[in-house]
Amino acid sequence: AVHAKTGRKVSRKEATLLATAVQKPDLSAQVQQEAAESAAKSAAKAAVAAASSSSAAAPKDGGDDEGEDMEMEAPEPEGAADHSRRPVVKDQLKAKRKAAHRPMG
Repeated sequence: AVHAKTGRKVSRKEATLLATAVQKPDLSAQVQQEAAESAAKSAAKAAVAAASSSSAAAPKDGGDDEGEDMEMEAPEPEGAADHSRRPVVKDQLKAKRKAAHRPMG
């Protein structure tokens, strides 16, 4: 799903939460609290798994954490084609009709 105001891609679950927040604000608070609890549980599990796997395999780099949390996004080229839309095709029929009505001379 694509967020209408920002234009960024959001998951279906996040889109549902946003729609619920707009349509039913009282229910939204309860749903967001449950979502936050489940996110905290999954984050804790991921942190434990990452700590156990990285403790043996990761080399020590002196604590340089700059830029590790930033997402790397490829810059969009200026002349890139937009593959999300249909191509504009040449109207052959219009030219054919004009040629048929043109006087032979």
